[in-house]
This record gives sequence, structure tokens and C-alpha cells, in this order.
Amino acid sequence: MDDFVKPYESNPFSGSGWHFSGLRFTVRNVKLNPYFGIRAHLDSFKFFNGMHDVVAPVSNNFTYTVSNFRGTPFIGYFATWNPVTNSRYHIY
Repeated sequence: MDDFVKPYESNPFSGSGWHFSGLRFTVRNVKLNPYFGIRAHLDSFKFFNGMHDVVAPVSNNFTYTVSNFRGTPFIGYFATWNPVTNSRYHIY
């Protein structure tokens, strides 16, 4: 994951079945960034990080979740089932 000065916005999703981000995200410095924010536009997404799944709700506000487990950064990706046309996720 690059260091974002503004939230990353995905390309639009559409179609049927499972759709995946195609990108993996992590936080480089978990001491400075113990949390990161996710949100979704038009349809919810799940962020899978190997420990627990976090729902990115449809919202104008970010939902914040932990970026690490005991100092080890999570590496995760987004997925959605039967996405609404033009739905997107955002991460910050």
C-alpha cells in the first residue's frame, strides 16, 4: 500500500458473484498508524485480513479498525458479493 495523503478510491465494481480488489493493503508503520479507515459507496464490502473480517459499510464516514496484531501489520484485501453497479471501496 502506498502512503496515501488522501483516501484511496477503487475502480467501480459491477456484475454477479464474488469480486475482489486485486490489491493487497497493509500499514507500513503500525506504531504511527494503529488504525486505518474503510468505507464503501453504493454497496458494502468486506476487508479480509487473515484474522477477522471487517465490514466496510455504505457510508460517508470511515469505519476505523486495527492495523496490526501484536505489532505485526495485517495484510488484507476487499471483496464483495453481487456488487451494485458502480460500487466502490475507500481506504485511508
